[in-house]
Amino acid sequence: PDDSIRDVERSRGLGDVYNRQEKTLKVLMKYGLRFGEMSCFHRYNEDGTKLLFSVLQITDTGMDGFDLENLSTDPIKGLAFFLALPHRDVQNAFDTMDSISRLIAREIDGTVYDQNNQEFTPQLREHWRHLAIDYRAGQAIDA
Repeated sequence: PDDSIRDVERSRGLGDVYNRQEKTLKVLMKYGLRFGEMSCFHRYNEDGTKLLFSVLQITDTGMDGFDLENLSTDPIKGLAFFLALPHRDVQNAFDTMDSISRLIAREIDGTVYDQNNQEFTPQLREHWRHLAIDYRAGQAIDA
């Protein structure tokens, strides 16, 4: 759902496109994300049985799955982290997604934003965390 999507905006001018795409792929795998369904990268719980969150790429046309065969030539504008709500382990899923998105942003010289392009400050992080935890099937608690 839109209310749980967070973007890691890539900094511009980090070297040639190939190196940036390769670095993005390596850093996603470094933090335990696996390529899979819907051409997304997915992060699972410790024993690999439950999906925690997923990652799409942001392109000129919006969010899209990854095309691994053309990753070295297709520019990635950013990464969109999201989790499906309701979620049985929402607190762990959100906290893991938050932590990993910040670690990845640091490694690729990026910044974490919410879907409204507001920088993900600690206050905004807590706001979104509570919205995710308070989410109920079919409705979100108004902020």
